[in-house]
Amino acid sequence: CGGGGPIDSATKAQVAGILEGILKNLSSKKALVQDHSLVSRGGSAAAQGASTGTASTATREALGKWAETLPSEARKAIGSLLAVSEPDVGCTYFGACAGGSQPIDAATKAQVASILEGVLKNLGSHSF
Repeated sequence: CGGGGPIDSATKAQVAGILEGILKNLSSKKALVQDHSLVSRGGSAAAQGASTGTASTATREALGKWAETLPSEARKAIGSLLAVSEPDVGCTYFGACAGGSQPIDAATKAQVASILEGVLKNLGSHSF
């Protein structure tokens, strides 16, 4: 995540699960997500853990560092989607606090999907 040092396999798995949950949420809202099947792990333990709201400290820090690298609109969109499963992380690192959910335009959805797919591909290419 932005050169912040090595990330252990448990943190990678939890981050991947959270991001897969966001990507799934984007897809369920009729966003155009190309090649989603290539990055999705479907019923993986990581994906199932994405909606628990119990991100570890290392996962929170990794997501926070990643948030700093995102364009403003993408950060807002990801934050509002993340707030569903990880409200404290969405608020603290992505600025998605106290409801205020606004619709995400198609261009932002496509940008967010592309960013998430890239991160998931990168996480998947490293052994956990």
